[in-house]
Amino acid sequence: MATIPIRTTTLDEMRGRTAHFANLTYLEDRYVDSLLPGHRRRNYAVIGPGLDVPDQKTPQPGVVIREGFNFSYVEAKPGNGANWHVHDQNETFVAHTGRWRIYFDKDDAKFMEIGPLDVCAVPAGVARRFSNVTPDEPETLHLIMVILAGSEPKAEFV
Repeated sequence: MATIPIRTTTLDEMRGRTAHFANLTYLEDRYVDSLLPGHRRRNYAVIGPGLDVPDQKTPQPGVVIREGFNFSYVEAKPGNGANWHVHDQNETFVAHTGRWRIYFDKDDAKFMEIGPLDVCAVPAGVARRFSNVTPDEPETLHLIMVILAGSEPKAEFV
């Protein structure tokens, strides 16, 4: 016997909970580091209200819900990614294309490298940055998925 209450939904509700990648938008200058050399990237807000970051611009996510997590895509060419920052929640990375390094502890010698469908979960409070390190494809945008725990996660650049 099921103990979780079952409910029904409508087609309109499910349309509002569906994001098509082709319809997502990004802001070139979403974060304070986004226009700096080595940190140019496209951040697509997919699900959730987005991060609470001082001096950031927040695009409308594809799915506007507050259900305990935020999910975004990041596209970047090799040599680009986010600068050092810290979150008050877990941040999980899932590479879709290319090779990515997830650096931690504000130490460029400490990193995990992931490729397509690999996952790296960075604990809350640990300084981190990430970068596309795909070899031999300098002009190719690669995609990584970023999932943040919490309905209103915070971040600070350090």
